[in-house]
Amino acid sequence: MAGPVAGWHAIPPRWRALILLSLARLAMGFQFQAVGATGSSIQAEYGVDLTWIGWLIGLYLFPGIALALPSGLLGARFGAKPIALAGMALMMLGGLACAFAGDTAMLATGRLLCGAGGVLFSVIATKMIADWFAGHELVLAMSILVNTWPIGIALALLTLGDVAGAHGTGAAFGITAVAAAASLALLAVGYRSPGSAAAERGAGLGALQRREWQLLLITGAAWMVFNVVYAALAGFLPLVMIEQGTDATQANRLTALMTLLIIGSVPGGGWLAERTGRPILIAVASLALTATVLVAMHVHGPGVPLLLATGLVIGLPVGTLIAAPAQFLRPETRAVGMGVFHTIFYLGMGVLPAAMAAAAQSLGSVSHVLTIGAAMVVLTAGLTGLAAWWDSASTRTRAMA
Repeated sequence: MAGPVAGWHAIPPRWRALILLSLARLAMGFQFQAVGATGSSIQAEYGVDLTWIGWLIGLYLFPGIALALPSGLLGARFGAKPIALAGMALMMLGGLACAFAGDTAMLATGRLLCGAGGVLFSVIATKMIADWFAGHELVLAMSILVNTWPIGIALALLTLGDVAGAHGTGAAFGITAVAAAASLALLAVGYRSPGSAAAERGAGLGALQRREWQLLLITGAAWMVFNVVYAALAGFLPLVMIEQGTDATQANRLTALMTLLIIGSVPGGGWLAERTGRPILIAVASLALTATVLVAMHVHGPGVPLLLATGLVIGLPVGTLIAAPAQFLRPETRAVGMGVFHTIFYLGMGVLPAAMAAAAQSLGSVSHVLTIGAAMVVLTAGLTGLAAWWDSASTRTRAMA
């Protein structure tokens, strides 16, 4: 027993923190995908249609619109770790409510609890990573943290459908509750905040400087727009291929292959940003390549080479985009600043994917999602460059003053 314990304590504290937070966020992605992985079983057990399944999936993200900012404010008031633990506790309770749900109302209530817990944890986890890694491989650490979400989704797809088929959806949702409980226990026992984190206590919206507000709006918009494109690709790319004559099963497999490459490219982009010391250049260049590949897919069709290229480049800027607020927020404003940043994300994610689909439909083909996505990726690159310039210019101005 001494061996594993000694090995754990031999890991630098910031990396131990990243491991614990990454495991918890993996449990979050695992729980989010529970509905998608067990959709057919839910339909059979509860007698609901596909629209209701889609609504149930969306309920996990819906609380973010109302809770992202309060999550940051609560973290500033009570400290990051208690809020992270509260989030995991809500995820556990929501998973249990879904596991024992006797009707659709209880299932929806449990899903809302899961989502509320996920928001509390997700917002504050980025602040906790910033506390530990500011000045130390921050982009790489954020890349690793963010990448646990699709890994959790993949694990759910590989396991929960079979569990639901053999033992019912209650068993599948129960496993997500166990995963949340295990993460809660690991965080409670193993995580400690860095000593500098205590300085933030009590910082509210009023503590944010004008410069911080400006940069939060720009970087928050960049992160939101980029994620809308990613969500649209995951949701509509199979339909694009089917529209152009690809078999449905093959279309789903090719989309899954692209997703696996993205899982690899996200930390790869973080490593490259740290290695070169030019994160903004890497981000803007990879976004430009992504836009080019999306246009090529619209013109020539989403063949395997273009799908592979998309998977290899679209994940590269992720770490830089999510780490952006930690580069300009002060330690005492990180919690509330991350709340503002994620509020922008949730607001856009709730509206823009449907708007993209409606625009593509009005243009006569679902494949127009690709060109609309390319334009939005270019917008992301522009916002990223603008934020870097604005940060540099405001820093010089303050130095001269």
